[in-house]
Amino acid sequence: MPGAAPPAPGSRLRAPPPPGLPAALVSASALGVYELRLNGTRVGDQILAPEWTNYHKRIQYQTYDLTDKLVQGQNVIGSWLGNGYYKGRVNWPGIPERRCIYGDKLGLILELDIEWSGKERQRLVERWVNEIVR
Repeated sequence: MPGAAPPAPGSRLRAPPPPGLPAALVSASALGVYELRLNGTRVGDQILAPEWTNYHKRIQYQTYDLTDKLVQGQNVIGSWLGNGYYKGRVNWPGIPERRCIYGDKLGLILELDIEWSGKERQRLVERWVNEIVR
């Protein structure tokens, strides 16, 4: 279709939890908007996080508790990225349409932290995605 937007980029990260996992948190932030899924189920109740922010001054992040959602064996954290206010089309009354107000490359960071029973923390996953993953 002429003029159609390209598909939303995404990524998939696999993280097998060890037995007896006491706590697991994932923190995420994006240049654009994102949606996370764990084993196919949406993480959190936000739609297209983070909300609007002035990306020149701050970038919001969200942290989600995955402790009760992980399963034994392989777990997959999936993400979708969209343009949002960062790269997308933004219109205000009386101002011509603008795109890429804050930047023109999408990005996402995920950090999966495990807290062991001895309160020792281990970061299992850290990844930036700033190009389309197919």
